[in-house]
Parts: sequence; C-alpha cells; structure tokens
Amino acid sequence: MRQLPAILFFGFFFFLASGLQAQYTLPKPPETGIEWNKELHDFGEIPHNKPVSCSFILTNTGDEPLILTYVKGACGCTTTHYSKEPVLPGKSTTIKATFDAKRPGVFHKSVRVETNRDVPRISLEFKGTVLPPK
Repeated sequence: MRQLPAILFFGFFFFLASGLQAQYTLPKPPETGIEWNKELHDFGEIPHNKPVSCSFILTNTGDEPLILTYVKGACGCTTTHYSKEPVLPGKSTTIKATFDAKRPGVFHKSVRVETNRDVPRISLEFKGTVLPPK
C-alpha cells in the first residue's frame, strides 16, 4: 500500500508529459520550390560567327526569397546575364545565355545554376548546329 501514492504520482506525471508532447508540433520548414519555363533550348541551325541568345525563366514557388548564388556557362563560348536581386516568393526572373557561334558544327552547351535553396544545382542546356562559313 505504501507504493500506491508513488505509482499514482508517476502515473499522473507520465499522463501530463504525454499530453504536452502531443501538443507540441515542429515548425513547418520553408518550401524550396523552383519552376523553370524550360531547361533545354534548341537553336536549330544558326549562322557562323553570329552570337545567339536564349532566355530561361525561373519562378520562385517557395515561401522564402530565392538568391542565385552561381550562374555560369560551362565554357568560354557562353556568357550569362541575370539579376543579382533576390527573387521573392511567387515572382520570376530571367537568366539569359549567349552563345558565341565561332566553330561550325553541332553543339550542346550548358549553364550551371546554384541557389540558396537545398535543391541540387540545375543545368540549363541549349543545343544547335553552327553552319559553315559562306
């Protein structure tokens, strides 16, 4: 009988503790959504020695501002232009890639994009054929 108060005390303690645990929820992590209008652009046939450009539109579908931390072409024949400003949730920005068509033949190039989000880096691609000089 001497153990009954101790059992009741610990039983009541565990009852309270389990009720407190059920009421606590972890905060929702921020969404990390990014949508692209396209990830591949096909130039088709283009003239020799004439630079061509294409644009990739990124939309921030997450809950937090998106920052482009790295945007660069895979080789010296590709330059990029983009805004360094954060992309607010629901807003879009454009990455412009310009290819300098100095070598005739088929090409397939990429632009590497990294952000402040936990998504893997993105590889935007473009392809085509540079026609021989006339």
